[in-house]
Formats: sequence, C-alpha cells, structure tokens
Amino acid sequence: MMNGFLVQIRTLASRFLFRLGAAVLLALIFLQPSFERRVRMSSVPVAIVVDSSESMAASDAGPDENVRRWDFARAALSRERERLEKNLSPAYHLLDQKARPASWEDLSQAAPKGALSDVSRLEDVLKLSPEARAVVFFSDGRNGGRRDPAAVAASLGVPVYAVGVGKEESAPDLILDSVRAPRLAFKNTDVDVSIQVSARRLNPGFVTARIVQGSQTVASQRISLPEASNIVEATMTFRPQSTGLQAYHVQLPVYDAETNRRNNRQDFTVQVARDRIRVLYISGQPSPQYSLLRHQLKTNPSVELVSFVILRDPEDAVNIPDYQLALIPFPSQEALFEQLKTFDLLIFEQFSFSQFGIGAGGLALIREYVEKGGGLLLVGNSRVLGPAGPYRQTPLDDLLPLSLEEPLVAGPRRYRMDVLEPEHPVMALTDRREETVSSWRTLPFLVDDGQFLPRAKKGALTLAMAGQQPVMAAWQRGRGRVMMFLSLSSWRWALGEAGLGQGAWMYQRFWSNAVRWLSSSEDFRLVRMELAAESTEEGEELSIRAFVNDENHKPLDAAEVQAQVNGPKGLAWRKTLKPVNRGEYGDVLTALEPGAYRVTVQAYHHQKKLGEDKGVVELGALWDENRDTSTNFPLLRNMAQVSGGDFIPCRDFSSSWLDHRLEPVTWTYEKRESPWNSAWVLILLTGLLFLEWFRQRKYE
Repeated sequence: MMNGFLVQIRTLASRFLFRLGAAVLLALIFLQPSFERRVRMSSVPVAIVVDSSESMAASDAGPDENVRRWDFARAALSRERERLEKNLSPAYHLLDQKARPASWEDLSQAAPKGALSDVSRLEDVLKLSPEARAVVFFSDGRNGGRRDPAAVAASLGVPVYAVGVGKEESAPDLILDSVRAPRLAFKNTDVDVSIQVSARRLNPGFVTARIVQGSQTVASQRISLPEASNIVEATMTFRPQSTGLQAYHVQLPVYDAETNRRNNRQDFTVQVARDRIRVLYISGQPSPQYSLLRHQLKTNPSVELVSFVILRDPEDAVNIPDYQLALIPFPSQEALFEQLKTFDLLIFEQFSFSQFGIGAGGLALIREYVEKGGGLLLVGNSRVLGPAGPYRQTPLDDLLPLSLEEPLVAGPRRYRMDVLEPEHPVMALTDRREETVSSWRTLPFLVDDGQFLPRAKKGALTLAMAGQQPVMAAWQRGRGRVMMFLSLSSWRWALGEAGLGQGAWMYQRFWSNAVRWLSSSEDFRLVRMELAAESTEEGEELSIRAFVNDENHKPLDAAEVQAQVNGPKGLAWRKTLKPVNRGEYGDVLTALEPGAYRVTVQAYHHQKKLGEDKGVVELGALWDENRDTSTNFPLLRNMAQVSGGDFIPCRDFSSSWLDHRLEPVTWTYEKRESPWNSAWVLILLTGLLFLEWFRQRKYE
C-alpha cells in the first residue's frame, strides 16, 4: 500500500516537472529575456581634431622653438599615424571658425588660415563623427569663440585628450593692442588717434609708433614702455591732406626676438570731408543782390568766402582803371588762376571779365577747373549773360546750360518763378515735393529787365521758368557743375520773407542748396552707397545698397553698377549689383570671415561713369587672432579635466600614451544577447512535451 502511494507521488512529481519545464521554456520564448556581456572593441573610433586658425602659424614649437605650431602638430601625427590607425579608427577633422572633416591628404595640404578658433565647434565634430568614443584635440589653446570652452567640453559626453602645441610660457612680443580713430574727419584739421601698446618678455625701453599713409609717415611719437607687461596708452595727431576715404596704418618697430611679427601693425580708415566750402565770389557791380548774397555766404559756417565787387557799372564814364575800382585790390591774372584750384565754387555775378585782362587763356583755365570738379555759378541779366555779352563764343560758352546763340525774347518784367524740378537738390526747399511747390508759390515776385534767353541746351535741365522762358538752368560738365540764374533780384525773397515776420529761411535754403550742389557736396553725390552688416551663426553677411541718379538727379534705372569688395587676407570680389527698386541696386555676400571690408561702388550709364562711393564695414566679433598668439595651455588642461580626458604637450605625444588612456573606453561597449530564438530551444521544448506524453501512456 505504501509502495503504491509512493509510485503515485513520483508520477505526479514527474508530470509536474515536465509541464513546469515546458511552461518555463514557453515563457522564455514569449518574453525574450536577454543578458549583456562586455566586449573589448578591436578598433576604437576616435575623432582627431587639428586647430587650423592663424595662431597655429606662430613659430615657437620644436626643439629649437623655431618650427610653426601647425607643422609640429602635423609631424607628431605623421610620426604616430601607422600605430594610431592600427590600434584605433581615427576620423580626422580641421577646426577654426567651424569644424569640417578632412582626409589625411587634406590634413597634409591644409594651412593655418582661420581667422579664429572656436572651441565650441567640437560639438560639431561629434555630429560629423557620432560613433567617436573620444576627441583628440591638437591646439595652442587660443579661443575666439563666445561660449565657455570648459562648459562645452563637459557637455560632449566623451573625453577630450588635449595636445598642447607651442611654447607654454609667453614668447617675446611687442603688441599693438588697439587703434581708435574717428570714422569722419575734415581736411587740414587735426585728427587724434588713440593707441594701446604692450610688451611681453621684451623691454625695449622706448618705441616709436608711426602713422603711415601709403609709404609716407604722417605722424610719429616716442612711447615709453615699462618693464611689466602693462598696456600703455598714447595719442597721436595728424592732418589729412585729401578728401574721401583715406587709408592709414599704425606701425610699431619689429624686433628679432619676436615670434609674432603680425601684431605690430593695425590698419584704419577715415572718411575725410571738406571742413568748409571755399567760394570765390566776383561781382561786377554793387547791388542788393550782391549785398544780401554775400551776407548769406559770409554767415554760413560751412562756407569760406573770398569776394570782390567792382564799384561802378562798366558803362559809367569814370577816368579810373577798372582794376582800381574793387573794394580790395583785384588780384592779378596769375595770382587769380594760381589760387583758383583751391576753391570749390566760382561765382560770377554780372561780371564782364574782359575788362580785367582775362582773355581766352584764362577762360580756358576756368573751363579746365570746372571739368576737373569745380563749380561755376553765373548770375546776371541779359546784358551780360546774353548773345551780346562777353561770354558768347569763348571757352566758357560750351559750359553754359543756356544757349547764347539765339536772339533774346521778351518776357515778363515782374514774375513769380514756375519751378519745374522741385525735387532737384537746388530747388528742394523741404523734404516733400508738395510742400516745396507750395513754398515756391508763396515767395515774392522777381523784378528784372524782361529779356530772356529762349532755350536751354540739349542735356541741360531747366529748373525754373519765367512765363515761357527759362530763368534758371543747370547741368554737369566733366566732373564739375554749372548753373545759370538770369535774375538780379533774388534778394526780394529775403526781404519779402522778413517783412512777413517769417525770417529768410527759404532764401537761405535755396542759396545753401545751390552752393552745396555746385561744389559737389557729399550730400548731393550721384552715386551713394549704404552698407549694412548682420552677423549670422554660420558666417557673416554683407548687404550692399547703391542709389544712383542721373546728371539731373533723377533716379536712374538703367545703370550698370559694379561693386568691388576687398576683405581680410587679400580676399576680393567684383559683383554687378542687381536692380531692386527705382534707382536702387543691391546684392548680398554671405559666409564671409570676420574682419574689415572695403567696398567701392561705381555706376555707369551708356559707358559713361556717373560717379562712385566708398565705405568700410567691420563684420563679426572684433577678435584678432594675431594680436596675441601666446598659448593657453590652462584652458586645454581644464577642458580635458572636466570631460574626463587628459592633457599632454605635443612634444610628448605618442600612440602608446593615447592607448593607455583609452583603455577604459575600449570596454564601455556592451553586447546584448537573446538565445531563446535558437532551434535547440524548440527541440528541447518538443522533447519535454513528448516525454511527458510518452510517460503518461506507458505508466498510466
């Protein structure tokens, strides 16, 4: 009985075990549990990054400290390349303003030309090589990026093994730290330039700083340098001799002991304008016209006036030579034309030049003066500025915008001018056309002799009419400008305004406009440029806009506009600007390096040059990689420490050093395995079920 009970117990136990084993196998197959095991990688992927910024061109590496950092880093890599590629899987990269992948051939042919090294771009290295288990960074530690290098290194998630290239202690160097100069200055007026100078491990005692234009030194100053490397400030003064955009540079001496000789000079530019417009005003007779206009010019702070007035009308019978009838002695012809080139504008008012010994030769000089950029204003009535006057068939005749070839025609003696070109720079009393037209209509009447020239010459612009006849006309001749005004009564505008208690602002505005336009003031250029710079994350953008008018100051749509751009390190572009609006042309240059860009815009119409404008713009952060090329190994050490890596000078770098430090990294990859899909598991499960069935049939 007991034996039967034991047999029954064994049968139940075996059945339970067989079914439990089958259930466990089915659960494992369904749930697919897995286990992990560490596997040593046969080839560890590593990102090798070489700094390719300009500071890596400094020659303070190698046993004798006369090898470029760049060359020394490449030599170290070349020496260890075979062992590195045998034990590791290196992916090479270059890094300056951005990171980019490079083959070994690219690395061999590249050069350190980057304007700065932005260490934060190590993030991009891991985007380019996401499988990398470590970053090996060859650099001198110079960082021009805006982010904290230590914070970037700590966030990478892989160790940084920093290899310091160059001499750890500061090299002897004389540094021109900064140059500050005004962007706008005036001709023949003092300009102050502030400079900062420092010296490292160099004690020259005194240095002489020079301001140079071209090959000419325009200013120099002796500066005392203390033994410590403190920055010394000094102010230098010079006087520009020419107008327009002028290029200068500050130069310090270069010493043999210096390893960096590129930070002893800094370039700068100054836009030089005329301090005042120089006007030579000659009137053939005293009159209210001369009195009020002379007063207007004399009280204008932007005008330097020299004037002569003849004390009698040419037809008066006085037994005294004409040259003795000026308020001050009239200059000799030689003195007059010798000084003429120093004036911006020549005004002849009712002036019969022939009576003062000015012949064809003198008039030819006046014509040359205008064609080279001078301004000429003729004011008078038909007696002087008419077919019977002294100007007809002279070298000045071709300069005049009104024709002297046809007989005079009768017109109104009392009239209010009908302004045809209210937007012309001479006639624009306000910034709005409607207000200008309304203002001209309120001015008092002019009163003259009622005789007018019948027409303007082809190409000249009639600015105003008296009835049906032109009373005021202007045009461009060569590089200069000419205007005729057939009236001697504009003084009535000033008295009429004053009588109404309004002041004489319209009279003053008109004559100020005329003087500025005739003297080719910067405000009235035919070609004007605007520069706008906008920094972007991946590069810089330079927007160029040019506004072009024809010779009559109307927006010109059919111009050919060329922009010449000269950037840092000899970079140069020439672009044809595209029309973007009426009289407006533009284009954009992108992905530019930080630095100073000089831009010149020239406009042409029918193959004739209308003019040009120049400007300078700074793009990007004002980081100068060459200002100080001292190494910064503490930065590299800190990056390595916070990322879990290590630091080593380049002279000690070897593949074995790297292998030893990469040892933990080679075991960090863990392999996940799941064996429950094997055929043997299925066979085992089938076997268990079969045995359980077979046992049940045999024993039960």
